Amino acid sequence: MAARSILMLTGLNTKTASKSDFLTIKQTYTMGRYINEIDGKPAPTHGKVKFIMDNTQAERIDAPEGFSEGIVCVVDNFAFEAAAYCYSPAELREFLREDGRKKTWLKVPNAAEIAQ
Repeated sequence: MAARSILMLTGLNTKTASKSDFLTIKQTYTMGRYINEIDGKPAPTHGKVKFIMDNTQAERIDAPEGFSEGIVCVVDNFAFEAAAYCYSPAELREFLREDGRKKTWLKVPNAAEIAQ
């Protein structure tokens, strides 16, 4: 989750927050879970949609309107693709936000098990 989102969720002011405030946030919020390998096979830098579809029972979906288990967003970061498992409603909202990057949405039944 982006630092801006964490600050919005906690209401912390970066100018007045203490070091222990930030340590608490770091322990409370995870940075994200990504699919980087499946069954010991490393995911390629590009072509993650095909890799995931070839190695799981994934199906392509439209951008979801609400949270459900197994949603994965493959984001084209130009230099590489990231396959993010949307493990919570807040994480899904973060990836639904329009930011100019191409996003491909997948429903991956075993996403919770293969995302790290």
